[in-house]
Amino acid sequence: MVAEASRIEDEVARKELVRHAIQSENAGRLKTMIDIASNLESLIIMPDELDADIWKLYC
Repeated sequence: MVAEASRIEDEVARKELVRHAIQSENAGRLKTMIDIASNLESLIIMPDELDADIWKLYC
C-alpha cells in the first residue's frame, strides 16, 4: 500500500493511505484479523479439498 501511496498526487489522500497501511500492518490488528478469519466456517478448507480433481485448473 505504501508503494501505491507514492503514486497518489493528492498529499492528503497519500498521507491517509500511508497512515492506513501502517495501522494495517500492526501486529495486534493482524492477529485479530487471523483470529476472526479462523473462526469463519465458510473460510475453513481442509487440505484434501484442494486440487480434488487433477483435470480442473483453478476450479
